[in-house]
Amino acid sequence: MANSVAGGFTGLVVAAVACATGMPFIVPPLGATIFLCFVSPHAAVSSPRHVLMGHAIACLCGWGALAATGALGQPSALVAGCQNHHAIAVALALFGTILLTQLLRAGHPPAGAMTVLVALGLIQTPMAFLTVEAGAGICVGCAWLLHARRGVRYPIWRHAEPA
Repeated sequence: MANSVAGGFTGLVVAAVACATGMPFIVPPLGATIFLCFVSPHAAVSSPRHVLMGHAIACLCGWGALAATGALGQPSALVAGCQNHHAIAVALALFGTILLTQLLRAGHPPAGAMTVLVALGLIQTPMAFLTVEAGAGICVGCAWLLHARRGVRYPIWRHAEPA
């Protein structure tokens, strides 16, 4: 029950910031991030390092895929319908996100959803990327505070590497 309350509260905080600013601090992949941070706080994929790096890599790979396919600045797949460049951008974005998060040992499953969101053209500007990353930061900050308040161990940056 406590994890449910903490996760719901975190979602409320991030959504309230989004409503107050009119910026996309909360997007569906962050809901999955919040879920992981409170249901599996001891899993590596839930650590702040994985959350923040995973979403940053996802945004960069999604943006790179949009640029590579000429879809940057074009209407999103929701506005114009899914076009060939969206499909190719999704494939490139997922390829890059999976590759880089594995190489950097920063796997975070919701990053797969984030990169698709970007590759479909739903988030295209640097300011929107920074806002989404700030939303991920708010999620991590809430996880630190709410876990500490309950005595749950949650890393400051990452979990210790197995020996």
